[in-house]
Amino acid sequence: MTVNEKMNSSQYPYEACLIPALDEKLQHQIRDISNYVVLPLDMIMAATSLILNTVICMTVIGTRSLRHPSLLLLCSLAVTDLLWALATLIYYTFVLRNPYMCPENGEEVVLVGNFFFLATLSNLTTISRDRYLAISKPLWYRAYSSTSRVVKVIIFNWLLSALMPVLLYWFKLKNMSLVIYFEGAFYLLLTVLVLAIVYNYVGSLLVSRRYARNIQMSIGQIGTVVNREKKITRMISVIILCFFFSFLPGFLTPLLLIALEMPSEGLARFSGLLFTLNGLLNPLINFAGNKDIRRAIRVKFMCRRQRVHPPTQG
Repeated sequence: MTVNEKMNSSQYPYEACLIPALDEKLQHQIRDISNYVVLPLDMIMAATSLILNTVICMTVIGTRSLRHPSLLLLCSLAVTDLLWALATLIYYTFVLRNPYMCPENGEEVVLVGNFFFLATLSNLTTISRDRYLAISKPLWYRAYSSTSRVVKVIIFNWLLSALMPVLLYWFKLKNMSLVIYFEGAFYLLLTVLVLAIVYNYVGSLLVSRRYARNIQMSIGQIGTVVNREKKITRMISVIILCFFFSFLPGFLTPLLLIALEMPSEGLARFSGLLFTLNGLLNPLINFAGNKDIRRAIRVKFMCRRQRVHPPTQG
């Protein structure tokens, strides 16, 4: 039996989405907020995130000048946010079709959640490491960082993100004794990735200050490249800060509740709202922090508008 079942001994289907050990009136108030505030807000944010991340991916992939390693990594992160937004819309469609707005979640929901957790963390780890190398070793980074190398890393991240949750799901399905060890290894991997993001982010800040004078003294093409990488690093620093204040609390809260043997199902939508918020903020930061992306988007939309409405000749 789950913790919720033990503490609630549900008489009605909707009680599975309540938070036990609270006052009954407060439980229903939180449920109403979840159903009529959090759910529609999450769906609106997910739809917006889906559109914005699609625009970012289409712009980066469709513009030759933007297909350099750092932006390709950001595009991979945008795909993660895009897929999360799509999964959120599909899931909440089933929630709305449920008469109690509280469908029973199977292991498939956990599988999809684990996939997105690992995909987001692995992509952010790669991005933070890429920024650390770009700032600490600009000449080496310019010589050895290539599009083909980054594409291989992106493919590895996605394969790892898909394989690990599937294996964990398969072990649970087969009820193998190894599932406990594999589940521990999986969450250990997630923890290591979070620590790697923190390490590379802090390292990038320290190195950026140390090499500030060298960057200002750089001239010519190398100086232009270094300054461009520094601007991208500042933008990614904002993305990582948003990760710390949105995605990370939503990710750690359910794990903490499970570790304390407290129910987490009633707070799942609140955590999901934080994940969707993170996915919505990332494309906005990309748009606001990179003028090349803004210019490419304007060019694409202006060209389409001109094709639809050709200028009239006087």
